[in-house]
Amino acid sequence: DFCLSRGLGDVYKRQSLRSQYDKEIERLQESLQDKATKEKSNLQKRLAAKKNKRISDLKMEGKSDSEASSIVATEEEKAMVDLTEKLETEADEAIADKRKEALEAERKLIAKEHEMATMAATNAQLQKEAAVEAMRQIRLQHETDAKQLEASMLTQHKTQESNLKSRLAERRAAKLRDVADSAERQQHEAALQQEELESMRALQKQNAAEDERLKAEQLAQQELQEAQALEALKRAEIEVAKAAAKEAALRAFKDLQAQAEEDINLREVQRMREIHDRQEEKQKAELEAQKKAGKGKLEELSLIHISE
Repeated sequence: DFCLSRGLGDVYKRQSLRSQYDKEIERLQESLQDKATKEKSNLQKRLAAKKNKRISDLKMEGKSDSEASSIVATEEEKAMVDLTEKLETEADEAIADKRKEALEAERKLIAKEHEMATMAATNAQLQKEAAVEAMRQIRLQHETDAKQLEASMLTQHKTQESNLKSRLAERRAAKLRDVADSAERQQHEAALQQEELESMRALQKQNAAEDERLKAEQLAQQELQEAQALEALKRAEIEVAKAAAKEAALRAFKDLQAQAEEDINLREVQRMREIHDRQEEKQKAELEAQKKAGKGKLEELSLIHISE
């Protein structure tokens, strides 16, 4: 749940960042549109203020009313086209810069998220390794404890059997002390031997039952400890898988974003090339027009000279 909430939190951060920049781009577009409208309006006012004087100047150069009006209309149209192209270029550049800024901000955010995910994956792996080592140590300790219990029970059994033999020997000596008859003595010895054998068997049976009880208790405790360690190991493995998946997803996202940045850069280069080509074509067209105008002027002067 924690990992899921962290993952959703990262997604919400990116969505919030994108939403923020989408709004900024929208406001920028509105601002640029307002600027374009004002500049076009101001240009129209300046052209209108200069129109009559420009027509008058053209008439003084020998142009007719219709020619002067046509030239002025062409000049005004060209001025408006130039301004429109300039404003569009500026707007495209401003919006492109803002989109680059948004992409860079998201790139930094993702880079930070990826760095944190990589650290989380490393920590998760370390925790898993620690859990594996803990399980190994627990099993080694269980083996040692089992051997120690076995040795302890064996020592205790030997002591108990030795004590029992001593007590039985003392009992035998006490019972046979006053028996003088050989046959009777043999009969008592046989009976005592049988009793001693039964006593030893009873002690061994009691010890075996106690051994089983102690081993069962130890095994139950060991199984509980191993189950807890195994559960911790499973949780660690799940965390490793989650962290690795998140790190891989963010790495893939970074790769996609890098490709997106490359595509944007390529489109920007193409756009700049197209602007350059249009400006070059425009300059060529203007130069050609100037050449034609100059040639026409020379022809007009030549005709005037000939007529004179």
